[in-house]
Amino acid sequence: MHFNNEDIYSAMMKRDGLQMIFDSKSYQDIRGGAEGGLDRVYRAHFGQSWQVHGRMWALLQLFCPHDFKIKPKHLHWSAYFCKNYTNESTMASFCKCTEKTLRKWVWIMMECISEYVYPHVVRLFLYFLYFFI
Repeated sequence: MHFNNEDIYSAMMKRDGLQMIFDSKSYQDIRGGAEGGLDRVYRAHFGQSWQVHGRMWALLQLFCPHDFKIKPKHLHWSAYFCKNYTNESTMASFCKCTEKTLRKWVWIMMECISEYVYPHVVRLFLYFLYFFI
């Protein structure tokens, strides 16, 4: 069986995100491991599926400068911020970090996504519109 990086990154995003939500390494026991139920819970917290986050992480690994030292949890934090837009103290307690650390990494990730991921996604979408519609 052949796996590409997006499959590996999607599995990593799923594992890390569900561990963050359930605060446990045994999230399969909570929902019986049903993929549909876990996907709904993941989307409810982060706004997109773990497959989308896997693709975003793959693009960030390709195009984002490595001196930012971003981690997958920072992508989860920024997705949670975009989806819920709660106050910093609530988000910091969910993410298990300080408000200052949360603020720093959420905005670094927002800049990385807008600068390095967004142009490639929009370019592919416009290419699709031009040639197929």
